[in-house]
Amino acid sequence: MKEIVIAFRAWQEAHHFIQRHKLLREIVWPGIVYSILLLTGLYFFAGSSSEAVTWMSEKLGIE
Repeated sequence: MKEIVIAFRAWQEAHHFIQRHKLLREIVWPGIVYSILLLTGLYFFAGSSSEAVTWMSEKLGIE
């Protein structure tokens, strides 16, 4: 329980620091860009992963 209280206070201090120094833009925009890149990569990975597994299974003869 003590660790949860410490973590919550640290989060509050970080939030106040971000607000005090007006750093929200520098945190939000890279986060949005990173999220878009991650979702795009996951979309293409989901499409190509089944093809890669099929190809590897055929090459190894474990089908």
